[in-house]
Amino acid sequence: MAKTTEKTTLKAKRNLAQQLYINSDMTQKDIAAYVGTTETTMCKWVEVYGWKEQKEALQVSSRQVVLGLYQELLALDKEIKSREEKVRYATSKEADARMKIIRSIQLLQKDVMLPQYVQVMIAFTEHLQQSDLQMAKTITPYITEFLNVSAIKLENNG
Repeated sequence: MAKTTEKTTLKAKRNLAQQLYINSDMTQKDIAAYVGTTETTMCKWVEVYGWKEQKEALQVSSRQVVLGLYQELLALDKEIKSREEKVRYATSKEADARMKIIRSIQLLQKDVMLPQYVQVMIAFTEHLQQSDLQMAKTITPYITEFLNVSAIKLENNG
């Protein structure tokens, strides 16, 4: 049981580190300190899991991808509705495509949750540092805990 919890915690740390790496301008050293791992481990994760490539690929936002999928869905529905009334139904191929598009949208929207949490917490912390550095230092461990718990919850629900 302890091994499973340890594995889950490590995976949550790695997920949080990934989100910070991809969605912030923090250095690998800062991210390693933030999530509670070593710089060596952080460098290994970046290399092994291809985070640098992911960061570059994410220049196109998830929101843009979801909007594109909605446009595909609308185009498919428009095609179906353009048919004569008696045959205004999706073929099995179209119904399958529709379900795949809907599933892709659902997965993308779920995957966006943790990056959104991370971005909001980073922005909040940066804002707070400008007005009250001591308070920012005080709440940072709570923010880290919140993000780790959120990562674990999302991992368990995924």
